[in-house]
Amino acid sequence: MHHNSATINDCGFVYVATGEGYVREALVAISSLRQHHPSSKVCLVTDKQPKDSSLFDDVIVVDPENVLFSPVDKLLATLCPYKKAIFLDTDTFVVDNLEELFRILDCFEIALLPETKRGWDYDMPDVPTPFAEFNTGVIVFRNDERIKMFFDRWRDAYMELKESQGLINDQASFRRVLFNSDIRVAPLPSEYHFLGNTENYIMWKAKIIHARGNLSVIESQVNKYLGCRVYIPDVGKLQGFQGKSVWFKRLINFFFRGIRLLFVKPTDSAGMNPGKWWLKEKRS
Repeated sequence: MHHNSATINDCGFVYVATGEGYVREALVAISSLRQHHPSSKVCLVTDKQPKDSSLFDDVIVVDPENVLFSPVDKLLATLCPYKKAIFLDTDTFVVDNLEELFRILDCFEIALLPETKRGWDYDMPDVPTPFAEFNTGVIVFRNDERIKMFFDRWRDAYMELKESQGLINDQASFRRVLFNSDIRVAPLPSEYHFLGNTENYIMWKAKIIHARGNLSVIESQVNKYLGCRVYIPDVGKLQGFQGKSVWFKRLINFFFRGIRLLFVKPTDSAGMNPGKWWLKEKRS
């Protein structure tokens, strides 16, 4: 199944921010996007008209009754007016051009990063264990009827799993619905969705950092040197053996950054979340 490439006017980025804290966070995220996409279309889907909308080409204010102030609010991304869209969480930091991502949609309907933590911490007998979660913080998708129907099923599955198993993260429901669908999904590499608050592996330049904390420092640590490397939050990256002297120097630096965590509190990415939606979800 092959679809002709959409024109540049059919492509755009979309952020969903429900609640003032997420809107503020989105403004920072969009500023980073504009550094590399000054003329690309950008849409904000929100529950309240922002005071400053100069960074956006389109602002869609959603009726309050359609807002849950939970992870599934991201499903409102399909309201954007673009045929090919890239959804970005409000805690993303764009550090390079992302135009190539739209080309994936010539042959696939949706693209996401395979979740590094897999999502094996709950029971889901109807889905094989090897069919692990995808991280829904960056979603490249065709904004057509098939995807809109898929997102509707995703929302229904989220509500069902929340009620039956207390699962309040949207990735479990996405996993179930995707497995039981014929949607063509493409995996994104970590270069196009680098998780900066969890242990990770990367080869080339990270173009999207998804994290809370000092994003400039994270980006500098991750992208200073390219090649096979692992990353540990608040410690930094470690590359493979490249000669005794280089290896010794990098190993010592990595070791002392790790020792520092015995005396300095690690980054609390959850505490930096402006909405802390999981507290409300657990009470409801």
